[in-house]
Amino acid sequence: MDMHTRLKEARIRAGYKSGAAAARRLGLAASTYNAHENGQNEFGPDHAEAYGRAFKVSAGWLLTGNGSIEPTSSTAYPDPEIDDLSEGTKAHSPISNKARIKSLLQPDQIPLYGDLDGFGDYIAAPQNHIDMIEGPRHLVETLGAYALRMPGTSMEPRYHEGETLFVVPRTARPGQYVVVQYLQETDEFEQAIWQVARYEKVTGANRVFSRYNGPDLVIPNEKIRAIHEIIATGGW
Repeated sequence: MDMHTRLKEARIRAGYKSGAAAARRLGLAASTYNAHENGQNEFGPDHAEAYGRAFKVSAGWLLTGNGSIEPTSSTAYPDPEIDDLSEGTKAHSPISNKARIKSLLQPDQIPLYGDLDGFGDYIAAPQNHIDMIEGPRHLVETLGAYALRMPGTSMEPRYHEGETLFVVPRTARPGQYVVVQYLQETDEFEQAIWQVARYEKVTGANRVFSRYNGPDLVIPNEKIRAIHEIIATGGW
């Protein structure tokens, strides 16, 4: 049984009637998921993490066919990437695959996203997490939960640059502190970025987010990919 057949089996086992339904649950383009399931494209550890957790199977089993189909308590944390992960992502070597699969078996950890060099008050939507860290147990057990390294000083004194923010992937409400993931247009191209802010309101075709040290973000609804609630900070 190849990885594509295992993926289809896992989807059906999890109760998703179609690849499109599974893609919607994962926040992926249907074309991306279907290409993985029908054998058009292979998938690596990043997608295996997402599929493993969503379908409640072992990410290692999805990738290699080895071991039990049943997940461990630390099974694959999904990548909250808001772009199509198949675009521009380099193939993982067998060595890196083994290292990534091993990392999935570390207990009570969630992926940490951010950039070691920094981009001011935002981060470019990451392709991969930079570390696995311990988090609150109820968060570790939440599908799609992740941590983010605070970019810049736009939210001081509430959040300090480099501070760890713990995030749940449920849609936030006005009045909450959030990670907003959206497409930002420049003169030359459009890029996906993440920013930390306070969700203020919906006004017309836009949503408004405030920051302590910087102008409000007024983002067209059509450009927003996700608004996730920050529920905790610090170390665990």
